[in-house]
Amino acid sequence: MSPRRVAYFSGRDGSCQVQEQQVLPLRFAQGQDDNLDLLTRRRARLIAKVTTLLATFVSALREIFDESAYARFLTRNRITSSRAAYAAFLREHDVAKARRPKCC
Repeated sequence: MSPRRVAYFSGRDGSCQVQEQQVLPLRFAQGQDDNLDLLTRRRARLIAKVTTLLATFVSALREIFDESAYARFLTRNRITSSRAAYAAFLREHDVAKARRPKCC
């Protein structure tokens, strides 16, 4: 993207400055418009919250479907993912499951 001439107001006297700079989407010249800056910050916070929520949801699903447990098994045993490794994981998982006392 090539630089464009951008005019914006700055300072208390309302003077106008013209500069050559690269203009990118959702980036505003400092002091150009406080409402737009506020909107951008709110959008950024919303995106951060949604991203965190999604990451938590995906982590919960990985725990539910034993993907995280399998990853920990691979790390603990220092092996790579393969059919044999998954079979060993299932054997270990079944042994651990059988040892747990049943409730009710």
